[in-house]
Amino acid sequence: MFSNEASTSARSNITNTSIKALFLGSKQFGQRIFECLATSAPDTSWTILHPEDYGDARSSLDGFRALAERLGADFTLVSSRSQFRDWLLSLQPDVVFVCGWYWLMSEEELSVPRLGLWGIHNSLLPRYRGGSPLVWAMINGDKMVGSTVFRLTKGMDEGPILFQVQLPVDESVGIGEVLTRLNDLIVEELPSKWKLILGGRVVTRSQNHDNAIYCGQRIEDDGRINWTRNSSEVHNFIRAQAPPYPCAFSTLNGQIIRIRSAVLIGDVYLSTPGQVLKRSSQGVIVGCGEATAISIQEVEFEGKVIRAAKAIKSNSDRLG
Repeated sequence: MFSNEASTSARSNITNTSIKALFLGSKQFGQRIFECLATSAPDTSWTILHPEDYGDARSSLDGFRALAERLGADFTLVSSRSQFRDWLLSLQPDVVFVCGWYWLMSEEELSVPRLGLWGIHNSLLPRYRGGSPLVWAMINGDKMVGSTVFRLTKGMDEGPILFQVQLPVDESVGIGEVLTRLNDLIVEELPSKWKLILGGRVVTRSQNHDNAIYCGQRIEDDGRINWTRNSSEVHNFIRAQAPPYPCAFSTLNGQIIRIRSAVLIGDVYLSTPGQVLKRSSQGVIVGCGEATAISIQEVEFEGKVIRAAKAIKSNSDRLG
């Protein structure tokens, strides 16, 4: 795929039947990636370590467990980093793949699998190394996003790249749809690359570390909308955290209101940021900074997903 590729592993005559593979992951995307890997090389012996994520709304624990049983993979829940370490050292897998994992790994742990420890990062590395890369890219209004399959090393998201997929993003698209499209592209290309890894014939390319951009970890309060930003920035902020993420939020009469979707409007509005300007069944227009405004379409309020006008009931309301 790249003209400057370099071999990262010697050729091997070992067959898949002798390979012990370990999958570290969770959630629907992790489940989909595991199925892709397992079915592309069915003779590989698989063990799955799944974090205990009962409290995560995105958990796909039951589906993952059922898939493991169907494909004949050993399945174990782990609740701590030390428990994961014990399993890794006892299993001594030949190769490891990570997707939807919570814990960083030491240099010693990374060196255990002789065929490498591989993972997916939802950015075009070396851009957006660190936490929530796709969220940050969409907050910034990037017109092109992507995902990278790479070999994990000691440095944060610094390892050599196996392959990347790219996706142009229209300003009307939310992060859920972007994730689905990226996942489709990864799953399409991954099986052939995985067979190269198992056969010891994989080639990668190094990252240009001079072009690295880093992301800070996000906490819940980072999703609070700043209505003094212009409408384009507010809109990017909303769509970057749309479902399956917890959604950008504001307050309405002292209660949290989560904005699931919104659309840009071109009219000029002189208003106080966060001021409700107009209500209709099509949406609620809210003032933003720089004499701009945005139309809120769907919200989550008082435990219900409803149209914005059913939650915001008066033009005298203020958000945030």
